[in-house]
Amino acid sequence: MFVYTAYHPNRPQQKKFLDMIEINGYILRTKEVKRIRVAKRVYEWKGDFDVELSMDTLDYIQEFATAVLLSGDSDFAPIIKRMKKNNKKVIVMSAKHHISRELIQLSDKYINLKKLRDRIELK
Repeated sequence: MFVYTAYHPNRPQQKKFLDMIEINGYILRTKEVKRIRVAKRVYEWKGDFDVELSMDTLDYIQEFATAVLLSGDSDFAPIIKRMKKNNKKVIVMSAKHHISRELIQLSDKYINLKKLRDRIELK
């Protein structure tokens, strides 16, 4: 299982969490977040993994039957189409108002993360 996430180097708690993920056998793909200026004195933090996720999917496409994508970004539509072309099942998980209609239509199953909140939230 692959986990893709951007990190902030000055957050030791985040580093501990990422270390725990890796210790538990996940393949971790990380990069430092970038601060992008979107307007005068307005910045946004970015850490996109569209290309890396797509490349890993293609590299490992013969090693899985089902992919679970936790994203609602329509940029992943082409890789979902490629997986489907290779007879792979695709489950997409995202929050209802943070997913493109295209991903819902392309997936074999869509799971609204908000409906799982009571089961997965750390309390």
